[in-house]
Amino acid sequence: MSTDPDNNTCPNTSAIQVFVDSAPELVGDSSENESDKKKKKSRNVSFPDEDQLVTQYFEPANPWQNAASTSKAQLAAEYLESCRRHGTPAIDSVLQQIRELPETAIGGATRAPRLTLSECVLQGSAPADALEAVLRRVQFRRLEIHQAVIDDEGAEAIFDMIEYYESAIVVSINGERQFGIRGWQAASRMIKKSAELSELEVSDSALEAAHAPVLARALRPLTCRLRALCLQRCSLCGEPLLCLAVFAVLARALRPLTCRLRALCLQRCSLCGEPLLCLVIALKSNSSVRELRLGDNRLGPSDAAQIAALLRLNARIQLLDLSNNQIQDTGLGHIADALVEQGAQTPPSAAASPASPVSPHRCPMTGYEARGLAFLVLWNNQLTRNCAAHLSKALRSSQSLCVLNIGRNAVGTEGVRALCAGGALISVGLQAARLGPDAAPAVAELIGQNNTLQVRERER
Repeated sequence: MSTDPDNNTCPNTSAIQVFVDSAPELVGDSSENESDKKKKKSRNVSFPDEDQLVTQYFEPANPWQNAASTSKAQLAAEYLESCRRHGTPAIDSVLQQIRELPETAIGGATRAPRLTLSECVLQGSAPADALEAVLRRVQFRRLEIHQAVIDDEGAEAIFDMIEYYESAIVVSINGERQFGIRGWQAASRMIKKSAELSELEVSDSALEAAHAPVLARALRPLTCRLRALCLQRCSLCGEPLLCLAVFAVLARALRPLTCRLRALCLQRCSLCGEPLLCLVIALKSNSSVRELRLGDNRLGPSDAAQIAALLRLNARIQLLDLSNNQIQDTGLGHIADALVEQGAQTPPSAAASPASPVSPHRCPMTGYEARGLAFLVLWNNQLTRNCAAHLSKALRSSQSLCVLNIGRNAVGTEGVRALCAGGALISVGLQAARLGPDAAPAVAELIGQNNTLQVRERER
């Protein structure tokens, strides 16, 4: 530090001066860099012409393209050799069905009626892998797994082969199942990817809440070609919340416009109460389901009111099966009121035109775009003669109802006379109906009014 008292200059002044002098140069450099960046040309990404984007593609492998035809004896020998190679015993019922196959079915020219895997053991992948010797040679209209012992590995192998070989149009699973979530995931892939599978039947076994989402996801994609889903005797009468969870998940799958299901069969599923409400809410916005079968579900008058609300908002449902329930006369009254509203919503021009799908001269079930309920099955629903007023009201108002079954109900002579109210009826079911001794004139009058009407009389 300087000792001169007159010198008040800081010793680092020169260094500061140098920094200040060099600062403009730094600023100038940054501005030059920005200008250089602006002068650079922008980069563009170009693609080839549309006709050059895809140079080559391959169709999926078709296992039936070069399938060789063979005899039934040779097919049985191939199956036995496959069983020996996989170390599993042959299924006697499969060998018997091979002997009964039509000659034209071997090689994929036509489909055989069915293949039934009944009361056999399909645990592990070996028994199913051995069946590939049959499935790669023959296609079936129905493939039934009936009371078979099948686990996840066996289910995966069977369902994957059905998907790959398009082995069946209808797959039926009957009896208790040992497979769990992995088996259902394989079934879901089969449903989504198969081009030929149109119907899935599951009966006599519980559908657990954990498995319902897997099944529901398979129904949503636009590529799903499944047309009918049948759940019968699925033991859903346990905890109400479990029932509600299962049907709430399935109901969500029925909402999207991409759902292609045409028939929904839910028989003996304990569907009364809240589970039915979930299903009704989903079907109100569904435009694909045409057949709704709800037999043997212990439905009462209040459940019939929910179904009536569905019919008011969804005129696409053409077949309604409520057989073996207890909707009684009150429930029929709710449904009749819904049919009256459906008739009021029918355009007058459509009702008057003989060529229209909703015309009385033509059964509405013949056309996909037909509107209004056409088939109503009320077999064994504790109906009495007091239902006559409801029947008459529905038949006078509905332009679409052409088939009515009120068998095994004590409708009496009054009920038969109510059928004379007119409408579009072409068939009436009166099997096992307790009509009484004086019902014969009423039946004769009913037939006399419509010469084309088919009356199925009571059983003797």
